[in-house]
Amino acid sequence: MLIDFDKIVHSTIENFRGGEKNTRMAMYTDDVNRIMKVTLRPGASIGLHRHTTSSEIIFVITGSGVMTCDGVEEELRAGLCSYCPFGSEHTLRNSGQDELVFYAVVPEHDVDFEAFNGEEKE
Repeated sequence: MLIDFDKIVHSTIENFRGGEKNTRMAMYTDDVNRIMKVTLRPGASIGLHRHTTSSEIIFVITGSGVMTCDGVEEELRAGLCSYCPFGSEHTLRNSGQDELVFYAVVPEHDVDFEAFNGEEKE
């Protein structure tokens, strides 16, 4: 199946997940996955959030940024891929002078996060 992000309407979201500035994205979704092409301007970020029903794979096309996953910071640049596992929390910030453009794939998992961690659901 071909997904042409140039033919998908792009949305601009202010302070995405509590981040700085705005996030521009085009998204394809089905019952199991979200696949997005995302652009962050210099200084923009996606706020800290936890993946309680999914994981996330980010592949950088252009630009550079800093990914913090479970408290560990890693530098990202074009050609690198970052993985945020199920149950982890992460944030991403454009630390460069150019736009940070990346693809993100967020597959849903058929796992109960609270049960996975031995916690009771309320």
